[in-house]
Amino acid sequence: MDSYLKLASFPEHEFGHKHRILLVLRALIDSPFRYTKKDLAAKFGVHKDTITNDFKDFASAGFHLDKDSNYRYAFESDPTYDALSHLLHFSEEDQGLRLTALRQYDRHGKRSEQLQR
Repeated sequence: MDSYLKLASFPEHEFGHKHRILLVLRALIDSPFRYTKKDLAAKFGVHKDTITNDFKDFASAGFHLDKDSNYRYAFESDPTYDALSHLLHFSEEDQGLRLTALRQYDRHGKRSEQLQR
């Protein structure tokens, strides 16, 4: 069991709402579709309605949840992030091609040196 989740066995008043909601957030990110509201309530020592309110807080912040047929929750995938991640992550071959192009384009320029790092 992760050390951050061990803290969850303490009553909410010991750590407060902000701390608990971050622990719930992390639990859902680390283990998508593992927890029901009832599971999360038991894990964090609160009522199921408290978890429902936490989910509303997530939604109001733009973090939408999805659930499976067994009512286990996970965060929905974000299409904008998914599209951007393809642009941000390059294969080793892509990185090599870009590095070669930079070296051929401007061998002694400061900007080229910075981009090569």
